[in-house]
Amino acid sequence: MSTRYKIKDVRCEQPGDGFDMLLLVGEVTYETDNGETFVLSLSECDGMPTIYKTSKSIFGNLITQDYSEEIDSYIVYTSQNYERFLKDSTNPLFRAMHYLIYIVQADWAESKKFIDETKGKFVDELTIPEIRVKM
Repeated sequence: MSTRYKIKDVRCEQPGDGFDMLLLVGEVTYETDNGETFVLSLSECDGMPTIYKTSKSIFGNLITQDYSEEIDSYIVYTSQNYERFLKDSTNPLFRAMHYLIYIVQADWAESKKFIDETKGKFVDELTIPEIRVKM
């Protein structure tokens, strides 16, 4: 049986004014069915995603664009877009990352509604809308 991931906490923000570049940041704290907690964070700059898996929040670092070699060591996905991600549906974190990507890409009202409806649920029980492959 595969590990299940329960959505514990969700944060999403577009820092700055967006004139120089479009930066979107999202973070989801998950709890496994074994009681272990981890955090997936997404920084999407001008449509180019980087996803991190950590034991604690790095949301503040991503919002302020305070990157370090230590933070870079937690990268689980980075690319020019999401094409490679969508081809890797066998990745054990696929649905957890899909949820994170969707809440960052959705318009803010839709994202907030989806978060409110899904927080506290297991991600494998959800129907997650499609994501945009390219911005």
